[in-house]
Amino acid sequence: MKITWPGGTCAALPCPVCDQPGPFDVVLQTAEPDSTLVRCGRCTARFFPGQVPPDYAEPALNDRGRVPFYVQQGAGVSLITRPIAQVRRPPGTTYLEVGGGYGFGLDFACNTRGWHGRGIDPAPLAALGRDALGLPIELRYLRDDGEAQGTMDVVMGSEVIEHVTSPAAFVRTLRAMLRPGGLLILTTPNGEDIGPGTPPGILVPLLSPSLHLVIQTAGSLHALLQRGGFAHVQVEVDSHSLVAFASDAPLHLERDPARLRQALRQHLEGRAASLDPVSDLALGLAGRAFQEAVNDADMPAADRAWALLRTACQARYGWDLDGLTALPPEVAACGLERMAELMPLNLGGLLYAHGIRCLAAGTPRPALEGAFTLAAAAADVSR
Repeated sequence: MKITWPGGTCAALPCPVCDQPGPFDVVLQTAEPDSTLVRCGRCTARFFPGQVPPDYAEPALNDRGRVPFYVQQGAGVSLITRPIAQVRRPPGTTYLEVGGGYGFGLDFACNTRGWHGRGIDPAPLAALGRDALGLPIELRYLRDDGEAQGTMDVVMGSEVIEHVTSPAAFVRTLRAMLRPGGLLILTTPNGEDIGPGTPPGILVPLLSPSLHLVIQTAGSLHALLQRGGFAHVQVEVDSHSLVAFASDAPLHLERDPARLRQALRQHLEGRAASLDPVSDLALGLAGRAFQEAVNDADMPAADRAWALLRTACQARYGWDLDGLTALPPEVAACGLERMAELMPLNLGGLLYAHGIRCLAAGTPRPALEGAFTLAAAAADVSR
């Protein structure tokens, strides 16, 4: 994607967040698609004027190569599940997830937190997650007709508000679903990270022209939620995303990083062990469980996850993960769909974490040169 930073101003429709009339400062322009991103001087939100969202129910969005990559590697499961883990609510809590895609957040809420949850999402990806994870996901758009009014303890929209034409109307609809004292969780890209110095690998997903319509900042999102009627609002920065909690009651959130990591790791390990080990989903969850265990130097847990991965690779690809010395030759030039038939799409991360695990166990560094070189090669071909 070609991106330029022309400066200047642009006359446009009023800001979709705060209704401030234009003109607005131009932040950048993109080619293919041809789009102009502007900045509201009052609320600081960034938006693409006049852009129309696609039909997210379109079957073509389920690219057969992208889905295995998303499930095995691309989905930010920790970003999706961490805000849910922060909510101090007991089993039996009523939970609604809007636009949850594959359903990783809903799965965590139902199977690890013990909440009574359901999801709403029109995308074909949601149908795949519904079937793979056994989740109650309704394949449709959210209605603004009073559905579920006043019945939910927690409502979550993860990476959704940037896709809607009217963020204010979206917030009002979600707030109406909450019981008194209920909690709204939103995650969305951080508009403050959009700048000429931002690496392309971060900038392009933040922008996602033709998909993202409005990109919030911490200030614009906080003000939007307050105008939506929430007395208590907290907006946090998590990497290049914003995480917002909003309620009409004081917020009491889990802050202990060790407890939050424990919740994630227990979920990853437990769910990976419950699934068909050769499935994309099991490879993705076991791979994440393995890498998180290595990051925490929990080698017994790493050994358990590695055993699952070895069994899966032997059965699915016909080779031993411990004895791998070269990638299948075809992966150097094939497409993503074919690559998923030849190797795990998270292989680069798996081999790198395995190398770190071996270093921690006392393997001399020179003996691992081949393993780390292979890890880099696997990451490179999947990228």
